[in-house]
Amino acid sequence: MNYKIFKPSLVGKFLDKLTQEDADFIKLYENQEEFLYNFKETEIIESNIPIINETLGEDMLDVFSSNQPDSKKADFECAKLLYENLNLTPVQASNADFWNYMHHFDMYKYIHKRWKNQGNSITHIRRHWLMNLTSQEHLINFPLTTLWWSIHLTIDESREDKYELSKIYFSNNRFRTASLGGMSFVRHKPAILSVLNFIHKYREELTKNISYTVLGDEISKFINLLGGTKPLSYFGEEWFTTKLMERFKIGIESKTNEQEFEQLESVIKKSENEKVLCYFCLNNSGNPNYMVSDSKREDFDFCIEINGANRNGYLLHFYEEGKIKKSKIDSSLLDRNRNQMYSNGKCNNLNLVGIKIITDKILFGIAYTKNGITKFKAMDESDESIFRNDNNNLRQEGKKILYEKNYEKIQYKLLPYSIKQKLGTLVQGTNGKGADITNKYYSDKWSILKEYWTELLENK
Repeated sequence: MNYKIFKPSLVGKFLDKLTQEDADFIKLYENQEEFLYNFKETEIIESNIPIINETLGEDMLDVFSSNQPDSKKADFECAKLLYENLNLTPVQASNADFWNYMHHFDMYKYIHKRWKNQGNSITHIRRHWLMNLTSQEHLINFPLTTLWWSIHLTIDESREDKYELSKIYFSNNRFRTASLGGMSFVRHKPAILSVLNFIHKYREELTKNISYTVLGDEISKFINLLGGTKPLSYFGEEWFTTKLMERFKIGIESKTNEQEFEQLESVIKKSENEKVLCYFCLNNSGNPNYMVSDSKREDFDFCIEINGANRNGYLLHFYEEGKIKKSKIDSSLLDRNRNQMYSNGKCNNLNLVGIKIITDKILFGIAYTKNGITKFKAMDESDESIFRNDNNNLRQEGKKILYEKNYEKIQYKLLPYSIKQKLGTLVQGTNGKGADITNKYYSDKWSILKEYWTELLENK
């Protein structure tokens, strides 16, 4: 007996229903036991993939549940079970119609159990049930393909434990969904096996000064840069190991051409600021859950990029109640398990109006409207007597920056620190009430401010 697959046009039909926001169709996915869509006979066709285990979906659920709360171990054990019970060729494993059938039948309950909907339902359905592309990016990010391909790329039959390196790959979610899995060299098995073995053997030494997650990022950048100067597919595992040991100064003298190495180092440093490390995604209403995600998410109220340029900066929360929370971006945030929900990403009692990341000294521009009159003041973000630099507790309220009551609207703007002297007395403390933006006494100041906050002053 063989597995069935979706007719190629079926997923397009389902995606159209989502685009049209078909409420009855969307509601079908709320049933976590079975997908009760009325399939036509012509919409399901037979494949050439034999069924080895008729209870694979139930077995996946049992394995996942029995390995909780260790989500990494649970994912590895499920991936191993899936790989061993689906005798697929790489071509078959790249067939989206096969995986879409599995999503809606054999693995439907497992996907609901493993990937709970924490945000926008339409986005959640697109990301977890309806696969219409089979690029590397999609194969490493869909629920089942990420498991199967992660084992296929890392299994090593020459080892006593053929899954030894697979366990390393699953030991950090970012390894397989972004830093390593997202690079083209992952398809060249000698390269990925060498990288994983290198991490396995030298992890303690390599992580003395950087986190485990950052280590994966640094290694993937280095191998990717080598690929810009050499055809990586021609080299074996030993060559990659030698290059890694040279780059990270492990145990041997560097044999790399000095000029070549300096060029690589220069390119690495230049690209560090452009490297996206993760996204901080936050919900505002209800339970303010947040996620440190490997990809930009549209199913959260706020989603902001953390990259090489701002990774040592501060995360700012701006609240409607006239408070600003300034949090240092550090390992407590960056080393969070990726793509996993966490609670208390903001103060439960306050309404968030925006988040930003800063790396240099700036001024907070604050404008509020009361009884039809809009007033403005600026505050010095670098003033440690007002804004703490050492507080990374996201759920705290932050600093009260406006004591005026019963205002109708408040707005915030980041302003360059260089205009502090020019704004003069408009740079105030927590008790300052600011000045009416129609007050002609400050006309020279409004002219300066208008360059940076045009929409506030354009009709004044």
